[in-house]
Amino acid sequence: MQFKPGQSGNPGGRTKAHREVARYIREQTNSGKGLADVHLAIARGTPILRLQAKDGTRYAQLGGKIPDGSELLDVVWPDIKEMQNSVDYCTDRGLGKAVLPIELREADEAKVDAPIDWDAVPFEQRKRLLNALREIDSLQRLTVSTDGDNATEH
Repeated sequence: MQFKPGQSGNPGGRTKAHREVARYIREQTNSGKGLADVHLAIARGTPILRLQAKDGTRYAQLGGKIPDGSELLDVVWPDIKEMQNSVDYCTDRGLGKAVLPIELREADEAKVDAPIDWDAVPFEQRKRLLNALREIDSLQRLTVSTDGDNATEH
């Protein structure tokens, strides 16, 4: 399905509130670099220091020296699961999710051609499947230009 110029592929789009929250997060985290720094520190096992400032304000910082005038309340070390989750976050976003090749056997191919009882599939699942198929179809029509910076639809 080809879209006409100026026609949105997602006419409902994301809500204004969603866009505002995303913009706020980008602003507060230096376009996500702050989030990456936190995950990298946790992946490395950096402790989280719970501190209290002179004025009584409580805050946390990842490792490092305790600032003058602050009192150390507690030290929390990330556990192995938190470290692994942060490693996964960093690798998925920095390197892309790992591709798992799937090899179909003849027995599997027969199942692929089996008819689907669409009445038994909940409406939301049908909608998600249709959107995924549309996305796959649109991706198959994209080719990357020789400079690697732009994609053009064919």
